[in-house]
Amino acid sequence: MFRVPSAMTIKLGLIGNSISESRAPFLHRMLGEIYGFDVSYDLHDPMSSQYNALEATLNTLRQDGYTGCNITFPFKTLALNLVDEPDHAVRQVGATNTLVFAEGRVRATNTDYTGFIRGYRSRRGVMPAGDVLMLGAGGVGRAVAFGLFECGANRLRIYDPNRSNAQALVTAVNAKGYQAELVDLDELSRVAREVNGLVNCSPIGHYATPGIPRILAYSVGKSGRLMPFMSHWIPNFSRPQAQQVCSW
Repeated sequence: MFRVPSAMTIKLGLIGNSISESRAPFLHRMLGEIYGFDVSYDLHDPMSSQYNALEATLNTLRQDGYTGCNITFPFKTLALNLVDEPDHAVRQVGATNTLVFAEGRVRATNTDYTGFIRGYRSRRGVMPAGDVLMLGAGGVGRAVAFGLFECGANRLRIYDPNRSNAQALVTAVNAKGYQAELVDLDELSRVAREVNGLVNCSPIGHYATPGIPRILAYSVGKSGRLMPFMSHWIPNFSRPQAQQVCSW
């Protein structure tokens, strides 16, 4: 990927809908201070989920001298139409969350995918993920689904309140030669007890998209809020048991 000279100002941004409470600007400016880069980071909400709105916003960023940008809901798949050079992660997942503008071209990667793999291996090493239940089939879910198979998953069960989204991801995963299955709401409690691990990829806690409630776990999304999941669907699990399931 393109590397930024240390003396260069890094002008970054985030493109997505309902991102006004994102903590990404704070995070990127803080990292810039830590590593000695002059970083700016701006939020850009096209106020539409249509492709032409994404294209116009991206063109504005390029014209205004941005170094690159992050892509979030609902544009992670749409953005591929504006990419000149996708890397392996993007080709594997079929979506991008990070674009770099260099030499008149748009280069893309997917740090949802690479970041999940790195995080999993830093905690679990070479231990295979095994049989996994995943909640959420959006852009993050798509990246994590393929990342799980890089981490030794042998089967992935997928639940999303939007059944068509879950089915589309199941189809995409199976098309790559992996094994994925759709899980319905009334099956969640049983499946949660059968699997080796549970991964949350829902947008729960985001002020505009409430996501999937009532699963015990905690994580942070781009909205910047802590995201609680309560154990109503797994009522016989104690808190320590549920935490163990969520983290392998």
